[in-house]
Amino acid sequence: MQEQAVDNRYDRQQRIEGWDQGMLSNARIIIVGVDALAQQIALSATALGFGNIEIYGWGVNEVLQKEGDYDYSQGMLNFEAESFSSRAQGLEQLLRKINPDVNIKGINIDLSRNLGLLGDTQLIIDATNSVDSKVELIQYATEKNIPLVSVASDEIKAKLGVLPALEGRSRRISVERKRLIENLYFLEFNAKKQGSITSQFIAGIAVDEARKLFLTLQNEKVLDDIVIYNIASSQRFKDKDDFKVEQTDLSNYRVLMVGAGALGIMSGMQLAINGIGELVIVDFDSVETTNLNRQVLHYESVGQQKATSLARKLKQINPRIKVSAKNEKITLDSERFFKDQRFDLIIDGVDNNKTRALLNYFSLKYKIPLVSGGTRYNGGQVTVSIPGQTGCLNCQADIDKLALLDYKPASCIYAPTPSVITSNQIIGAAIIGELRAVLDSKRYGMPIKSTLKYAASEDLRVRLLPSASEFCECSESKTMLKEWVGKMKHLYEVAAWAQMHY
Repeated sequence: MQEQAVDNRYDRQQRIEGWDQGMLSNARIIIVGVDALAQQIALSATALGFGNIEIYGWGVNEVLQKEGDYDYSQGMLNFEAESFSSRAQGLEQLLRKINPDVNIKGINIDLSRNLGLLGDTQLIIDATNSVDSKVELIQYATEKNIPLVSVASDEIKAKLGVLPALEGRSRRISVERKRLIENLYFLEFNAKKQGSITSQFIAGIAVDEARKLFLTLQNEKVLDDIVIYNIASSQRFKDKDDFKVEQTDLSNYRVLMVGAGALGIMSGMQLAINGIGELVIVDFDSVETTNLNRQVLHYESVGQQKATSLARKLKQINPRIKVSAKNEKITLDSERFFKDQRFDLIIDGVDNNKTRALLNYFSLKYKIPLVSGGTRYNGGQVTVSIPGQTGCLNCQADIDKLALLDYKPASCIYAPTPSVITSNQIIGAAIIGELRAVLDSKRYGMPIKSTLKYAASEDLRVRLLPSASEFCECSESKTMLKEWVGKMKHLYEVAAWAQMHY
């Protein structure tokens, strides 16, 4: 027996203990910038339901959706805008479709000479790579005692910091606050091109920190340090580079992505932007209204198949890529599919451990690298498995045991899981950051050998966990793989029976 259908786009985040959607719906926030960072920040702020969003930035859209030398990463979320329209207004046009409940304004103006337009806003997010902008906005925020989130990125690295408002009557600035302000200028990024993967990763954290300024959940506090994401660091969250990362080129690779929900959308978006050669999307599910708070590219697709909807949108983002959809479920009977298709890599973007365990099996049997992502409303993680080179998903995360523990009898009541966009945005970007390293380590450096973790309520928001197993020989053992089927087969037979009868 399933619970009654719900027609509410915010249902999954309203299931979070202590969540008050009204706190966000009544908020007014300012986003400064129209490039990759601002686009990703505006995207998740809109999906979360910040009630009033103003986007200030200068520039027009170039010719979109045509073959040639156009840099699709610069038109990330302007794919529905008219050519040569204002970038701010083109972004507004898309965001209004993603969430019609939000009042969004895209304003094509150089804000540096028009700070008076900001008025009594409740939050400023500077998403530019301009030191001049950050100096002016931090000064304005300090004078008006308005909280400010400062973010910056380039192709390799991204940084984030929060300047909270001062409480009480005293506006005296301490030595510590002066030091924080100096760190928020992010001088090293001045005038650099913003990166797509790094921007998406840090944007998710930025919006979650912005949300905490209006709606703080149990055990949470606003960030009091600088967060760094660095693709050129083997530790990922250290400032110092360990190797040189070259320009993205994924045009020769063929990737299977299982899952077209929130993680699939956030991973697929980056695959499209970065020009993946071919992408096959597998998902048996259809779009529901309750998906829309995080599955942002499924706007106007309620009732349609998720895989088909996502494939269509990714093709709009970058018409050069080859993308196809399979509206079906991965089962033990998918053996021939994995054997014949010759994928270079599998992305696991599913929401259950039974399917993860099955993908790990196919990854091992056919020696296909697997990048696995999982999220909760307050965090997420990424694990990389390369048969013969790293520990498999079971040796690293005990995925078979988790799949067996997840088993529920067919009579159990379906219980929706609380979920938001921000953790999916962060983990989706991290998946593609690791995918590039797996596919071409000479160009992008070595992938992680331990689990990458994001936790919204921990002081250390992002870190690499100690590795449970850096290597295993599971892919070389035909006996083990055969025994796996015997041990786990009943799980998938029961799941198939339950799907037909409930």
